[in-house]
Amino acid sequence: MKLIAELTLLRFKTAPPAMRSDWAALWLAVSLFVVPGHALWAANLTLYYYQRPPFMATGTSGPTGYLIERTERVLKKAGISYTWKLSSVNRIFIDLKAGAPGVCAPGWYTSPERRKFANFTKSIYHDLPLVGLVRSDSPIAENNTAAALLTQPQIVVLRKQSVVYGAYLDALLDKMPAANVLKTSTDFPNSVRMIVAKRIDMAIVAQEEIDIFIKNAGLDKKDFKIIYFSDEPALGYRHILCSTAVDPELVTRMDKAIEALGLP
Repeated sequence: MKLIAELTLLRFKTAPPAMRSDWAALWLAVSLFVVPGHALWAANLTLYYYQRPPFMATGTSGPTGYLIERTERVLKKAGISYTWKLSSVNRIFIDLKAGAPGVCAPGWYTSPERRKFANFTKSIYHDLPLVGLVRSDSPIAENNTAAALLTQPQIVVLRKQSVVYGAYLDALLDKMPAANVLKTSTDFPNSVRMIVAKRIDMAIVAQEEIDIFIKNAGLDKKDFKIIYFSDEPALGYRHILCSTAVDPELVTRMDKAIEALGLP
């Protein structure tokens, strides 16, 4: 029976996305008869991550980053074995929605929609507030309010498509005239280059990622200054998101480990 369960799990991993939910359901049914207490579930978690330095990235000796390090501390404290797997954001959510056996992914915000197909641990990281990045010679004061700055008629701000800036900043950006907002799908290093080229006055970025963006753009940090919005709250808390096929007891153990470690 254990062999059947392992073969079923293999078929899930190699099945087309449209068929994964069927194989996941079959795997769960088979696993109920393998060992009392669903011991097969606890064998090893597959932790999905994607390239987003400094939060998550593939380093010279394996996965590295803020969220990688915190997740590993949690899993080790909980006594749960794991294997990292590099993936894409789309693939992560395809597998989670299909009920992939033994799959978790760190670093996600919770939402009612996501809770329909996944379980969340307690939070492991609290984002710093977003900031504005401008040229070093910009007349914009370093300490400012987003409400005042984003209503100035002469400012052109980059707004990256498909990026959530939080309810507060999104609402302010929505009210800006179209001429003052440059919407683009370009990556963040290119956004930084656009500031230097004076195509835009400001880009809104995560504090944690500024050094990486400037380095990847081939520029120097001294060419920029950071605008701290005194009225902008931190974005939110990031959690480890797990497939509903992961034993709830494992999620409970991770929660206890998070509490013991004093995260976030």
